[in-house]
Amino acid sequence: VLFRSVDRQRVTPFDLTADLHDSLARLRTEQIDLYFLHRDDPSVPVEEVIGVLNAHIDAGKIAAIGASNWSIERIQEANQYAREQGMQPFVASSPNYSLAAQIASPWINTVSISGPEATDARAWYRTTRMPIFAWSSLAHGFLSGYFRSDSRHEPANDFERDVLRTYGSDE
Repeated sequence: VLFRSVDRQRVTPFDLTADLHDSLARLRTEQIDLYFLHRDDPSVPVEEVIGVLNAHIDAGKIAAIGASNWSIERIQEANQYAREQGMQPFVASSPNYSLAAQIASPWINTVSISGPEATDARAWYRTTRMPIFAWSSLAHGFLSGYFRSDSRHEPANDFERDVLRTYGSDE
């Protein structure tokens, strides 16, 4: 379930538990093999996040956990805490990773490892061998051929406007 809420990132223990149970019901299963958190909320301590997720792992509802749109620093902090406590760490990450670098975030609290400014981030992923589940590898369609530099036009709808705002540079 995707939530683009400005006021809530749904990373509290209550929201994580509610969303997990909703996902289990919708998927009609008793366990999710790899459960990704879609967002981070740096105001929520990693101890709370890792604690509640590991409670669900211990209950057999989740097999492994991943983080989407979490900074490397937060993943490191969460995984260090998990290891120190004998808990399961994040085993995968889902940042934006595309041939097109973002010139603006598509929405709040997104993490991208695209472009020259993210060289160190990509090196961290290679060094740690943390699996990446990249989102928007074709830049929300910017690299699909639909958007062409030889036929620029005013955006026809909100989708086009968002794609051009996020990726529409000459580079």
